[in-house]
Amino acid sequence: MKKTDLFDYRLASKALFFAITISSILSSCSEKKPLELKPSKTNIVNVTDFDDVFGPVRRSESISEFIEIIDGAYMMVPINDGNNWRIDVKVKSIKIADKDDEFEISNTGYTPGGTGLYLIDKAGTVIAEGGGSGQFDLTNKDVLKDYLYSGKGNCMLRFEIGGALEEFLKTPENIAGFIIRTSAYRKTAETEANQSIESSVSTSESVTSGSQDWDKLLSDYESYTDKYIALLTKAKNGDASAMTEYIDMLGKATELQESLMGSDGVMSPSQLQKFSKIQQKLLTAASSL
Repeated sequence: MKKTDLFDYRLASKALFFAITISSILSSCSEKKPLELKPSKTNIVNVTDFDDVFGPVRRSESISEFIEIIDGAYMMVPINDGNNWRIDVKVKSIKIADKDDEFEISNTGYTPGGTGLYLIDKAGTVIAEGGGSGQFDLTNKDVLKDYLYSGKGNCMLRFEIGGALEEFLKTPENIAGFIIRTSAYRKTAETEANQSIESSVSTSESVTSGSQDWDKLLSDYESYTDKYIALLTKAKNGDASAMTEYIDMLGKATELQESLMGSDGVMSPSQLQKFSKIQQKLLTAASSL
């Protein structure tokens, strides 16, 4: 080998080694690393987003009355080659459910019965909630259901989020912690509440001005429910427009809640039956997701 050829070979080898080293460093820097987080509060936050269409039952019988977070540090870890993230959170029992109790619990935080974990900033605000980012869905709801009845020891709830959270991780110091919110509730309470209403309403089917108001409200409620079910279907199919429509639906839900709360008179038995059927239709649609 000529001297010039040997020199060129050594130079090329050094250049290759240098390139490999730089590549390795860059790869190491871009590797997603676990992030330590603490709960901003140990109580499970009772969501009221869906109370407007399901009445006060959910506020008084939320699963937040049965469990609370064990304070401590938890790790948000990358999974699936960094394409998703996971947080395992320990909870403890503060009230044991009766064996005859039934609970409505779904996986995602944005459906009736949903339980989700949300990242928050230093001001205590949920990060980018309107865009869906920051919401970790509960992946082991059956474990939670079983624990509500036993209350033995601690229970590990697993939350996962799809997406790499790239924007959040550019400034991880802005992520102050997390909260867990739920609209999951004890279904048995719904039956008890309906029985109480049935015993208090008049058996008369005469139409009063109050019952006329309820006819219109129930019509509006059913229309809202049909639109919401269609929205759930779009979200299930990955339609990105669902989140924008969801925000609009929340505004309509607030208006409907105010109308329901401000209505005079009581429902007749037939109106109460229609109200229950509408509730069941929405629950059936949500549980099929």
